Amino acid sequence: MRKLFLLLSIVLISSITFSQTYKDAWSIGFGISSPRIFGDVYSENFNFGVHAFVQKDFDETNSFRIKLDYLKMTSNAVLNAVAIGKPNGPTNKSSVLALDYLNTITPCKQLKLYFGTGISLIYFSLTDAVPPVANKSEFGEISINFIAGTRYSINKEWDLRGEFGLHQLSTDRFDGMFGPNGGLFGGTLDTYISSEISAMYYFDRGTEIKICDAPDGITRNNTTSVGVDYNKIQDMIQKAVASKEVPVVAGTSVGVDYNKIQDMIQKAVASKEVPVVSGTSVGVDYNKIQDMIQKAVASNKVTADVDYKKIDDLMSAKLDQLHRDSSNGTRALVGINFDVNNAEIKPEYYAVLAQDASILLSNASLNIEIQGFTDKDGSKKSNSILSERRAKNVKNYLVSKGVSPSRISIKALGAAHPISENKSYNRRIEFVIVK
Repeated sequence: MRKLFLLLSIVLISSITFSQTYKDAWSIGFGISSPRIFGDVYSENFNFGVHAFVQKDFDETNSFRIKLDYLKMTSNAVLNAVAIGKPNGPTNKSSVLALDYLNTITPCKQLKLYFGTGISLIYFSLTDAVPPVANKSEFGEISINFIAGTRYSINKEWDLRGEFGLHQLSTDRFDGMFGPNGGLFGGTLDTYISSEISAMYYFDRGTEIKICDAPDGITRNNTTSVGVDYNKIQDMIQKAVASKEVPVVAGTSVGVDYNKIQDMIQKAVASKEVPVVSGTSVGVDYNKIQDMIQKAVASNKVTADVDYKKIDDLMSAKLDQLHRDSSNGTRALVGINFDVNNAEIKPEYYAVLAQDASILLSNASLNIEIQGFTDKDGSKKSNSILSERRAKNVKNYLVSKGVSPSRISIKALGAAHPISENKSYNRRIEFVIVK
């Protein structure tokens, strides 16, 4: 039960934060280990280890590792200690060469979860062994390795790694005595487990790959249709006119405020700041349109002859401007929104910021200011702090993608400059080009 409880108590937690992926990358690592033998000894005394490794990442999920461990495992006593006259348990010193395959199952997370398997060749020496096991050194034993671990990306070059390993041995002498107890899988063959922590340095990051970037069908230049439902707008207008019994003058359109509609469209596009998928809406607020119509109806200014072509022309002109700005690199950067009282980057915006970083890396002379905003809830001081955290998190993400921090400044603007009556649109960051 004790062994089972130990295994079940090891929990691996994966993060929701984004990280870039690469292929053909090389890294080296070093760290410390805590091994423990499962065999015929009990009441272990001092267990310690160090390790170093070289790892090749073929792509975002598949890696191969060569690892060298030095382990020292000692014990205070053995089973039947009084009967055999051995109150002190054996000491095992091992040098282990391991060849492991690792598979990362969360490649787009900053905290990556991986599993693996491999084989090890072991040289070990025993002291205070229990006869008939001799105090001597042996070479040639092997183990089958089962691995689970996490890797946390600090920046482009450095990762932190935590790993748990289970190693099934080919011998019953590893613990320094023969006996009926063996490994975790039963039988008499010994097993040892290891808990490790280490640092990894990528001396060659290889080639960046786009698996975590925007999926196919998403564009950044906002030239696709905004997807406004003209039938819905027309139906709202007709229902509003019918409900108020306002006279309709054929062929006229006296009460429609096209400047207000244009302002609404600009705010909708600016506030969403998301990739536009063909055939979908960028965030037009139908409730706001309906309120505008009802107010116009109440003042007897609106008619059913709304010029939908003019609304369409306004939207097309706005999108054409976005396209022209994208072409010269001054409006291609896209901002993101945040949850209430939260500065964490939401998963749906990873692809957006990845594209922003790509644009900045492609335009080395472009410097930017990241402006952070909040909604109007909360105090001025707390909103200023929150908006600064939002801007700083986006900056840190762009830096992790390779953009020089000297090209990025941040500015905390709190609840200033709201762009919408909808609070969720105001919880945002915006990019400003610094000349």
